[in-house]
Amino acid sequence: MRFTNFCIFLFCVTLSTIAQTDLKKITINDLKQTVHPLDSTASAAVLFDQGEISFEFTDGWNYTFNKTSRIKIYTKDGLNQADIMIPFYVGNSNAEEERVINIKGYVYNLKNGKITRDKIKNRNIYEEEPSELWHLKKLALPNVQEGSIIEVSYTIKSPHVTSLPKWTFQKEIPVDFSEFVLISPATYLAYRPYFRGEHNLETNTDIQEGEFYYRSGNSTGRSSRGKIASKINITSIVAKNVPKITGENFVNNVSNYQTSVKYEIASVKGLGQRGKRKNFNQTWKDVSKIIMKSDDFGKELLKSKYFEDDIDALVNSTPNQLDRLMLIFNHVKSKMKWNNKNRLFCTDKLKRIYENGEGNSAEINLMLTAMLKYAGIEAYPVVSSTIAKGIPFSPTISGFNYVTSLAIIDNKTYHLDATEPYSAPNVLPKRVLNWIGRIIYSEEHSEQFDLMPKSPSKLNTNLTGILKDNGEIEGQVREVFCENFALGYRNSRSNMPIDKQVELLKENYEGIEVSNFTNKFIKDLSKPVMRSYQFKTKASFSDVIGDKIYITPMLFFKTDENPFKDKTRNYPIDFTYPRSLRQTFNISIPDGYTIDYVPEKKVIGLPNQIGTYQYLVMASGTKIQLTVIFNINASILPSEYYESLKELYQTIVDQENEKIVLSKV
Repeated sequence: MRFTNFCIFLFCVTLSTIAQTDLKKITINDLKQTVHPLDSTASAAVLFDQGEISFEFTDGWNYTFNKTSRIKIYTKDGLNQADIMIPFYVGNSNAEEERVINIKGYVYNLKNGKITRDKIKNRNIYEEEPSELWHLKKLALPNVQEGSIIEVSYTIKSPHVTSLPKWTFQKEIPVDFSEFVLISPATYLAYRPYFRGEHNLETNTDIQEGEFYYRSGNSTGRSSRGKIASKINITSIVAKNVPKITGENFVNNVSNYQTSVKYEIASVKGLGQRGKRKNFNQTWKDVSKIIMKSDDFGKELLKSKYFEDDIDALVNSTPNQLDRLMLIFNHVKSKMKWNNKNRLFCTDKLKRIYENGEGNSAEINLMLTAMLKYAGIEAYPVVSSTIAKGIPFSPTISGFNYVTSLAIIDNKTYHLDATEPYSAPNVLPKRVLNWIGRIIYSEEHSEQFDLMPKSPSKLNTNLTGILKDNGEIEGQVREVFCENFALGYRNSRSNMPIDKQVELLKENYEGIEVSNFTNKFIKDLSKPVMRSYQFKTKASFSDVIGDKIYITPMLFFKTDENPFKDKTRNYPIDFTYPRSLRQTFNISIPDGYTIDYVPEKKVIGLPNQIGTYQYLVMASGTKIQLTVIFNINASILPSEYYESLKELYQTIVDQENEKIVLSKV
């Protein structure tokens, strides 16, 4: 978004009084260092990372972002830190385009006791276009090797002053020093900072009186020069010795927990003494008003002529609202194809999108919401952020990039996403399950909405097998995938050839042969997915020693490893959705053997009934019967549950690897 006024100004401010941390000269000792002093496991480390944002006014407000980074490479695994990519927004017009300039790159090495410096050449700076709206500058730095120090600097010029780039102090490698500096004309632009993470930051703010030089012009081509007074806000935020952030299991997006800061516009004042001040996004009410007043959101939601004939033909035969909901939902899913773009706003009129049959997440689900309303169903758009983008914790527009639809029938809610052909009410793709969104009821009213599933998704497994006296086992497996398990299975397997599915199954369950593989109801959403196959194992799940056979009754379904290995946990444990797994095993033992030993049953519960595990085994005559039930009753568990969950999983590993002992008669 740009802010313009009656004339063109160019602002410059002399900032000689601002003290920023200087980049130190590289020494021989720096290059000789082979291990990071605070983390001996680090493959590389950020020695210095500094960003500075300042502003100017030329046809509208713009910011200049200067960045300088220096990285030490310790090992071969750290060489990928030299793969420098600079994303920048190009938008749909020249007025929206960002520019990347002044790219410099150097690589320092130690050769024969002397420091060498290789400079990147312009021909080794490439531009790629991963999407229509975003481009990348990629740097191929020369002579990078173990022990190198790389140094990169560049400048981005951008008109998008409402939401400044996020500065991340914490990375996947240790950071020795990181500084972010914001120099803003406080009289005209005011920003709010949003912090994340737990590492200590040193923040210093100074308000100075200053003067901006300007040049004004008009339609006749005449121009004049002068000065204008303004308060200057200078904020410096410093982090030192920041440990690397580690990717733990069951974390949706680790960047939600990285130590970082992001500034968003709070208000803007028009130029000159009479300029009025306009506030932005101070409350969720402000956000709702902006979204619903937008031509590309709220106003499109009010239009219905383009689909009325189609919807009338669909729903006039039934007054039942739930039937109507399903008819409309399936109609949109079958007619519209998602273009794989996550968006908050429409890029074209919904009439044209509907005619073309392809659209982004906002277009498809706003269309769905409008159709539901037209059919007499209470429905509202839900705005949210995908897992990849992160979680917005404060009133924001830029923090959202997705739209879904919420219908309410007889006080029951039905959360819908028509971008996925295999989705169902309250069964949405994983990318959407990102904690919280907001229901937009009107310009005046919005409400927080929990995106996470409430009901458990079920996966039932039944195995019937025959154990031979040489330790081999053959039998049949039947699996039933329901709710989110079914959605994930359908999305990954619906277009996959059967031979590829068999190959994937054998990779997942090493040591088995597979035959007679079938899928049922993979495209029939009214039923759960059923998978069945016959299997044959070698002696990898049983040991024949003398006149005894030792068998692991869960075979290739047993849990071999505890996913929770760290001593402590800083992040919530994200299971994505509640789950209920039930596995039954019926194994016939060979003739001439008797059951000597079976593990004791095990029943364990997590605190506050958040989860349970049951291991129930019965043995009689020539049959082994085992039932394993594992329930997690929440999508996300606070980190306080980590120790209990870690102990539970270790018990599961131990229990499921216990053996039943058979003795020869």
